[in-house]
This record gives sequence, C-alpha cells and structure tokens, in this order.
Amino acid sequence: MKKFARYIEKGIIYVLIVMMSLILVLATVELGYYLVRNILQADYLIMDLNDLMDLFGVFLLVLIGIELLDTIKVYLKQNQVHVELIKKAGLMLCNYDDDKNTPSPEPPEKINTL
Repeated sequence: MKKFARYIEKGIIYVLIVMMSLILVLATVELGYYLVRNILQADYLIMDLNDLMDLFGVFLLVLIGIELLDTIKVYLKQNQVHVELIKKAGLMLCNYDDDKNTPSPEPPEKINTL
C-alpha cells in the first residue's frame, strides 16, 4: 500500500512540475510583453512609477514561482523538504503587499519574526 501511495505522490508531483513550468513560461512571456509595451508607450522611454511597480510585481511573482518549482523538484529527488528554500520564498512574499503592488511598509524587524 505504501508503494502505491508513493506512485500516486510522484504522479501528483510530476503534474505540479508541469503545471508550474507552464505558468512560469506564461508569466515570463507576460513580463516581457508588459515591459516592451510600457517602454514603447512611455514618453522618452521613461516609465511611470506605477508601471515600474507593476513590472517589479510580475518579476517578483516569476522569481517566487521559480523558487517554488525548485522546492518541488528537490522534494521529488530527495523526498525531503528543504526549509531554507521555503523560508526564502516566504520572506519574498512577506515583504510584498498584495493590495498595492508595493513593498510592505512594515519595518524589517516585524517581517523577520517567522
């Protein structure tokens, strides 16, 4: 029974890797499109601050996705979770405010109390 559960687990992990890879490819294409569109629409090739913050938000999401994909791959190979990878992705998320697409106004000492 344990062997069957392990096959199911591996199958789910492979599906997650494929889906995460697809999402990362699409997000990277969107990031490139967004960057080119904003540069071409900007006056004198200088983007607005809000456009820059949106651009960095998408960039940060791609980086977090890469970290999560790396964590899933390490789990598949070694069958163990590396806590430092989870902490790294979590710290990137903690320093980001979803509502405003801007860095969180919280001081660093409050963020690092994980």
